[in-house]
Parts: sequence; structure tokens; C-alpha cells
Amino acid sequence: MSTYPTIIPRSPLGPKGTTSPYYVPPLLARSSDGHMEQLVEILSDRRGCLIIGAGVSVSLADNEENKRLVTWKGFLDRLAQTVRDMLGLEESWYEEVKAMLDVDPARHREGTVDRQYALRLDKAAEMIEHHVNTGHLGGSSDPFMRYHHLVFKILHRLRADRSSPIASLLHNLRTPIFTTNYDVLLEDATGRFTLSIEDLLKAQRAYRLKSDQHPLAQHQQYVFHLHGIFYDDPERKFVLTAREYAITIDDFIMALKPVLVDVGSKVKTGGMAFHRSMVFIGTGGTLQDIHFTSLFAALYEHNVFLESNGFERVLHYVLLNETEATHITDFTFEDSLGRRIHAHELLVPVVYGKTYDDLPKFLAVLVKKLDEDEKSQSNVDSVNGDDEDYAPASKDKIFGTGRGTVESDSDAGPMSPDGHVPRPSYLRKVKGHVRRRSSLSTEYVDPDLQSVPEKRFQTKGA
Repeated sequence: MSTYPTIIPRSPLGPKGTTSPYYVPPLLARSSDGHMEQLVEILSDRRGCLIIGAGVSVSLADNEENKRLVTWKGFLDRLAQTVRDMLGLEESWYEEVKAMLDVDPARHREGTVDRQYALRLDKAAEMIEHHVNTGHLGGSSDPFMRYHHLVFKILHRLRADRSSPIASLLHNLRTPIFTTNYDVLLEDATGRFTLSIEDLLKAQRAYRLKSDQHPLAQHQQYVFHLHGIFYDDPERKFVLTAREYAITIDDFIMALKPVLVDVGSKVKTGGMAFHRSMVFIGTGGTLQDIHFTSLFAALYEHNVFLESNGFERVLHYVLLNETEATHITDFTFEDSLGRRIHAHELLVPVVYGKTYDDLPKFLAVLVKKLDEDEKSQSNVDSVNGDDEDYAPASKDKIFGTGRGTVESDSDAGPMSPDGHVPRPSYLRKVKGHVRRRSSLSTEYVDPDLQSVPEKRFQTKGA
């Protein structure tokens, strides 16, 4: 049965000529070329950023126990066991928490996981937090210090399987990586560095940064943690329960939205801001948490503004397998006027295969096409004599608009440590009112993962 609400207001973002209020874009079949081409175009023009969830951490963890631990359910279960053992709580309390964490196996196999499951997880987190706040844990009178102690105790032994193909594939997409995970498996696997949402907020508030002095300018070398880091400064808060989600909404949007909508580039584009599309991988129910639904509402209203001024709306992509595609993006959120907006007005579900095991193959195809596109464009620029556009810029930059050296992408930034020259600017194309359409083949093939290029941003001498 459909889970759409009875009435969804007609969105100005629906396709022209469409009268149905239920706009649901077609899913990406394995022989389809539309969404793969869109992803290639977005990523090749530095207009994408990855939002990575626990699903990816599962594939990166080095053993089965850790694979369970990096999921939200597995983490809460271990946290509940630790609190029970340290405080001597009755087994009935733990069983009550565990019951809230369990999913009906039949519903899970059918891909129809109860929509109230996220609420049950939050209730379980609140039950755990209550005892963390009132019990004597970690040798501190500060409840958060006690919780911080427990999280570190649970997660500090996590290690990544660096031979996992998905690690190099994610890094070779050469885009900013954001994650909602506490763990640092992504950094361990890809060789990137760790930065928290507080660091990102400082960059947005400072606004102008020296690209050769500030580490955030090289954002492709980092993984940004949106909900906290397990070993971080205890003064920085984790996002665990609905209360923490509610009080950190503004910080979350203030940190992420300027990366997605960079008004600092308007002067270079004749009034049009630089936009990025989010590409969600392994996020699952994260899409429906209060942080992302609030962000979606802001981005939806910005899309209304764009279309009313003659610009294309900006869509965001969710990579899913065939089972997930039936329900992950089937939800609504409220705009600032309280109207229910369906997620498909903003999110495009992209099916990469039948199971999660097909994700590395899909990403390998994407990386291969990006490399082919880069070589093709480099040849075109060489013929057209565009080499002067690659001169390193020394002026102040604004963090957030592509390649990492960023007042605007109309100026090329410095070379990467391995001497790789950045791609030509997307904003240069906007100024010329030209939107290149890739002629890449879109046939879905099973690639030889050994042919995937090695990481581009390795340290010299490594």
C-alpha cells in the first residue's frame, strides 16, 4: 500500500505539463543511461558531495563484530549492554531496549521496514541516555563526559579493511565527503583527515580564507563529521537523541547549506550561485532524521526560487539497491509554511543493483567514466588553448565551491600533491551559457576492479 499522504500540494518543481501532485521520477534500471550520465556530469564539474552513512562503514569494517557495531542498531545495542554491566541494571531493562532495536525479519526481507522504527531507535537511545545522565559512569559528574567516555570505550578499537575496493572508489570520485557516523573508518580506509562540523562552521563564519594557509581549503583531503567524532573534544556534543537533534538543527544547516549553495560565487556567474548536489550512499533512515528533513525543506524552497527566476532546480541523488528503492525515499517533509512535500521533489533514487554487493561495481563504472570524461575535456582544452585558465590563483578564496581552492571555480586552484591538474571550471561554462552533454557510453558492465586508478591525492613520497 502506498505511504503517500492523502494530499500533497502541487509543487512548482514538478515536470511541466504534469498534473499529478505525486511526482515520482523513474528509477535507474541497469540499462538506463539518464541518471548515470547526470552523476558523471555533476561529479566531473565538481558539483557533487558525498553523504556517507553507516551502510558504507559496514563494508569497511575489518571483521563481523565491528560490522555490527558500526550500524546505529548495533552501536545502541552495545551501548545498552555496557551501561547495564557498569551500573548493574536488571536484565529486563536491557531486554526492553533490545526489543525496540529489533526489526521484524519478514518485513526486513520484503523491504517494508516499519516507518516507526526510527522512533523506536530514538526511544531506545533516550532510555540509555537516562541512565548515563543519572548513573555513576566514567568518573565524572558531567553527564556528557560520562557518555563521551562510553562512546570512546566502544568505538576506539574499530579498524578499517584497507583492501576493501569501496575505499579507493569513494576517494577516486574526488569529491568532498560528509558522514553522519561517529567512527573514523572512512579516514582509515581512504587516507583522508578528520574534521568536525564545528570546524566547518568556523570556516563558514570566517567566510574568507587563504587557500594556501587554511586546511579546510583542501576539502577533498578531509572527511567532515556532521554528528560528532568518538574521540573529539568532550566540549563538542554528539547527536544521539531527539533532544540533541533539535538543539543542533541550526548548526547543521549553517554548516552544510553554504557548501551546497555558495552565494560567494555570484559575482563570477552573473548572479547565479554555485550549487552542489548531494549523493547519498549507505544512509538508509538517516534521510528522514530531523536534520536532513529540515535541510531538505530549505533546499526545496531555494529550488522554488531558482525555478521562478528561470534556473534549473538542483536535485540530489540517493544510491539504493532494488530492495531499498521501494521505501527509502518514500516519505514527506514540511516546508516553512507547514505544507507536506514529497521527498521525490528533491531526491532522485538511483538503483545501483540488486544487492549491496553491486555497489562497488557501480562506483567503478562511475570512476571509469569520470576519468574518460576528464581525459576528453583535457584534450578539448588543449586544442582550444585554455591552458592559461590553469594558472594558480593567489588571492583570497571562499571555502565551498569546488576543487577546494575556492573563491570561485573560474580560477583554477593549485595542483594536487601528485601534480594532477584540476579539471576545467564549470563556472566558466556557465558564464558562456554552455552546458556540455557527455557522449559517454552508459551500458552497465561488470568492470575489472583492478583497472580502477589508484588514489590521486597521495602524499609525495608515499
